[in-house]
Amino acid sequence: MRAPRLEPRKVKPWPAERIKAVRSALPDRYQALVNVATGCGLRQGEALGLAVEDVDFLAGVVRVARQVKLLRLSRPVFAPSKGGKEREVPLPESVAFALAGHLKRHPATRITLPWKTLDGPPVTASLIF
Repeated sequence: MRAPRLEPRKVKPWPAERIKAVRSALPDRYQALVNVATGCGLRQGEALGLAVEDVDFLAGVVRVARQVKLLRLSRPVFAPSKGGKEREVPLPESVAFALAGHLKRHPATRITLPWKTLDGPPVTASLIF
């Protein structure tokens, strides 16, 4: 006997009012995270793994190269994004301005985490958030 098929769910974007409410409820340090997630379609872990070297302001694209993933006991690691593929997504002008302002107020931080497993090789990135 086969398991029943899951019905594909359509993504329902949040209304603008909800996005604004969530953004304004966050500390300044994390408000641009909402712009990146909603404007570029990044998942939570992908947005948290976004590094300065992944953003091409001139070409207007963001390279999604990694995500921050929590393993046992909430220990963070870098991991490939969902599906294991890097991808490029458009960088809307409004998101570029929000990121530029954010980076002026909160410079990126170089973070080293293991890759994929807690004992994986160390990887360093200049994280925006």
